[in-house]
Amino acid sequence: MNIDKSMIPLFYLNSLPHLLSLTIYIDTQWEYNLNHIYRMIFSFPSLKYYKLSVLSSSEDEHTNILVPLAINEELSTIEYLIIDHCCTLNEIFSMLYHTPRLHRLICKNVIESHFKVKDVKPII
Repeated sequence: MNIDKSMIPLFYLNSLPHLLSLTIYIDTQWEYNLNHIYRMIFSFPSLKYYKLSVLSSSEDEHTNILVPLAINEELSTIEYLIIDHCCTLNEIFSMLYHTPRLHRLICKNVIESHFKVKDVKPII
């Protein structure tokens, strides 16, 4: 069984009830799964600021980020989100559904998607 090494510190950080700010830098030579990282981060109980940087990322290294919303899942408390890695508009929309309290969003490398944006519903 291969455990995503990026998740181990997140399990410990998630137990800090007053953690307000978190910045993560990931080297592309390290194994990581952005889906798992975002799902875990969105479950932090009081996080307000979050930045994820994937160092040396390029369009060739882009992985699909899809964070589906579970029925009984709590929505994120994040208000300030910095996405410092390649992502598409569809992936940004997927993340926005989890962050209804978001006030600021910075996306440093939005790339073209191979899929068209279909039926985007307004976020309330």
